[in-house]
Amino acid sequence: MIINNRQHVERAEIIRETGTDRSRLFRGEVDMYTWVGPGSSYIALEIVAAFSYGHAEVRDDIQVRWGRMWVYFDEHLEHWGEGQGVRLPIVAAH
Repeated sequence: MIINNRQHVERAEIIRETGTDRSRLFRGEVDMYTWVGPGSSYIALEIVAAFSYGHAEVRDDIQVRWGRMWVYFDEHLEHWGEGQGVRLPIVAAH
């Protein structure tokens, strides 16, 4: 979890831990965890967010690579598609 303000860390942990102070248990600060407020389970979303953030950082590079692959396949499959009766996808110029 990334928090840019220390005063929000405890609240963010509670939200992430479905409304419990479970993180405090793991740190040995309490003997058992309890419900302390509203929260939800964001664990799967955190993984998606991490991948998305990584992709956003290199977005331009990814788009260039996809563009090169598109041109390559478009050029190399054009005649094959005609011979097989397959129409290749068309990308609008804009």
